[in-house]
Amino acid sequence: MSDQTPPLVSRSIHHAARVTVAFSLVYTSTLVLQIVVKKTLLRKARKENKAFHRYSSANMRNADRLVTNLMEWSPVFLAPLWSLAMTDRLGGSTVTAAWAYVACRGAYVVLQVKHGVAEDGNNVPLWASTFPAYGCLLYLLGKSVPLLWDVS
Repeated sequence: MSDQTPPLVSRSIHHAARVTVAFSLVYTSTLVLQIVVKKTLLRKARKENKAFHRYSSANMRNADRLVTNLMEWSPVFLAPLWSLAMTDRLGGSTVTAAWAYVACRGAYVVLQVKHGVAEDGNNVPLWASTFPAYGCLLYLLGKSVPLLWDVS
């Protein structure tokens, strides 16, 4: 893979575009998983001559929750990412934090598939990716907010 920045595109925008595509691939994996889980459960229900109830199925709830979780955090990630890129400040530690966030979200997908989501909300196995992801978001926000509002 070439690390060349296309002409007329700032390095920051190039970094943000790459990170966004990688994040989109992680998000797309959750959509594919959601479809696979739904088709599997529908097939099982038909085979057993039972009705499929999406919202009473733990497996379907986990797949839906995974998609929703990534979707609901997308603006919190993409806003500072692209704010830094558009002001040509995405590089070094900020681009590292952005890639780390994408890696944490990828790990979250794997952990959630393996452990599911606890009904009581106490999802200890997911904390290994959740809290580092929060750290990445706080770092990116901490770099973008003062830049955009000239807060020192």
